[in-house]
Amino acid sequence: MAPAGASYSHISDTTAAGGKDSCTSGTMNTGAAHLVVCALADYSANAAASLLSSTGDSFTCLTRYSNVSWQPTARICYKFSPTNSTIYSVTGTGTASYCSITCSSFSGGTAADTGKDVGKSVTATPVSVGNITPSVSGALVITMISAGVGTTVPYDPNGAGSTGPTYTKSTAGMNAANGCCFSLDMAWQIQTTPTLVNNVWTFTGSTALGMSLAQAAFK
Repeated sequence: MAPAGASYSHISDTTAAGGKDSCTSGTMNTGAAHLVVCALADYSANAAASLLSSTGDSFTCLTRYSNVSWQPTARICYKFSPTNSTIYSVTGTGTASYCSITCSSFSGGTAADTGKDVGKSVTATPVSVGNITPSVSGALVITMISAGVGTTVPYDPNGAGSTGPTYTKSTAGMNAANGCCFSLDMAWQIQTTPTLVNNVWTFTGSTALGMSLAQAAFK
């Protein structure tokens, strides 16, 4: 039997936003939150954007996934015990980072699930992120996608060929814009028992300009 994890509950989401040198999410309520998770995309040829909340919280970021210099990256960042605020937002900053960001808040949780972080970049379908199985019951799993100009929302995290529990979209996502930022979307699931999951993202448009994916578990 897997050890018991936290009892996660979803609280709220920000809207997605982007910009050339900085990107600031919409606001959300962290009044009862134990965890804030953000999906962050930026330009792989330049230095990674750093994150700071409107209340001064710094974030821990997992692996920055991308395999060639012209593609967007995919990176999941998080903050446990965020400052309580009804208008909490998160800003990514980096010169010519062309970053995009969206975030969600959750109650419950104590730590990232060590070693339960996968991702990759693709230029062809299927756009699947890779297998992950949380180490505890009650885990939160986050998945994200980033893309260049050429694909458009809506992105669906539960495309044909997906395995494991169904994901819930965090936002409506956002489209890339030349000279601004990358396309971005994020989704989450709360598992009852540890279950292998590998979601396939579907969308309108072409993968020719590259897409990056990341998925991570929290316990």
